[in-house]
Amino acid sequence: GELRERVAEQVVTETRHLDAEQRQAVDAKIAAAGIEKMGVRAAASGARKHAYEADPAGYVRRGRTERKHRRVSLRSAPDTMALLTGYLPVEQGVACWAALRKQADRLKAAGDARSRDQIMADTLVERLTGQACASDINLEVHLLMPWDTLLDPAAPGSALIPGMGPLPGPLARD
Repeated sequence: GELRERVAEQVVTETRHLDAEQRQAVDAKIAAAGIEKMGVRAAASGARKHAYEADPAGYVRRGRTERKHRRVSLRSAPDTMALLTGYLPVEQGVACWAALRKQADRLKAAGDARSRDQIMADTLVERLTGQACASDINLEVHLLMPWDTLLDPAAPGSALIPGMGPLPGPLARD
């Protein structure tokens, strides 16, 4: 009960290739380093370092086999937003980030008023969809909405996007 859930989760993730005895040794080292006072990133970094030291070959083998689990996922987020996540080998993830950042820096230097993050997000959408402008996407959305919510702007109801969740009536009508 001394560790936050996310910190414990990161330690488990970083040590999953170790046997029980090796995990106990790593746990002792990170506990001695004061893990209960660390943030999630610092704790993960410490666990990763000690896990590698405990079994370098297993750590490398795990990294090589993990690549077959690469994927893209989509989750709903607050305020009618979504999280598009790519679980990629590190070199591919860094290359994608660098390409988006390079384009954002180029456009900012040319006077683009959007924030760097907005430019990177728009560039991602444009490159993946092939659209010249991120807002020009052509998409069919399955939307379930009661008649009164659809027809009456004063109706308090909401719509439902299957697999994503509810959407406020005014946004659904738009």
